Amino acid sequence: MRRLFGLFLILLSFSCPLLAEEAPTPGAYSGAARAFAIDNLTFALYHEMGHLLISEFSIPILGRHEDAADNIATMLLLAKQAQSADKALMNSARGWMRSARNDDVSRGNNTIGLASLYSEHSSDAMRATQIGCMMMGSKRDVFSNIALELGLTEENLEDCSKNLGQIVRSWMRIRANIVTLGTPTAPISITYEPDANFMFEAALLRDAAIFEEAVDLFLLSYALPRPISLVAKSCGTPNAYYNPENGELLLCYELVKRFLSLETS
Repeated sequence: MRRLFGLFLILLSFSCPLLAEEAPTPGAYSGAARAFAIDNLTFALYHEMGHLLISEFSIPILGRHEDAADNIATMLLLAKQAQSADKALMNSARGWMRSARNDDVSRGNNTIGLASLYSEHSSDAMRATQIGCMMMGSKRDVFSNIALELGLTEENLEDCSKNLGQIVRSWMRIRANIVTLGTPTAPISITYEPDANFMFEAALLRDAAIFEEAVDLFLLSYALPRPISLVAKSCGTPNAYYNPENGELLLCYELVKRFLSLETS
């Protein structure tokens, strides 16, 4: 959704002066910075795919749409059974933890009004914990470092396994009604809009091929009721969102640049 990364990155800017200055040249970005950006963009893409599936198949949810999209994103990435997907999840959880810490710093001793406690997203700390908990419920040995970073106790970890099982069972019942089963899916297009101001960001996203992989591994297996477009372009703000009105899932080049800058700050 439109607010997915907007608030996240505003909060991070309080402790990252680099974000308010001229961005580094492409050559200044290390391999680690590029990998960090792609990992976080991958989770952003799969989160928006969660919104896409919820919208296109009218999947009923009880609670926040954003939490449901996070759960779908985490399940899809875990289902890949790939080190690249595991790393994307770890970097995403760490990103939300960092955002939560920066939120505390920026707020200081200010009192939070009751109205501000409600938003379409859970708090960044809760999102990090939920993602990490699902990871631990799936592969406790692989993601043990995340448990330590999140401060999860042994009792927490037992609950994580039970919660993941419940989420997966619920999703499999839903999935059984929306997979293709031989039914041709609607066309899915991928577009990288050229932009002279974001040539490096566009090339990085295109070379990573996260759109193409998401389509081949997941979206083609669902009986989508209408054509869907995955679009990378400049949109004036660092963001990612799915637009149910026109079936367009958008990743902004500004979001690529911002994630690159975060790792170099």
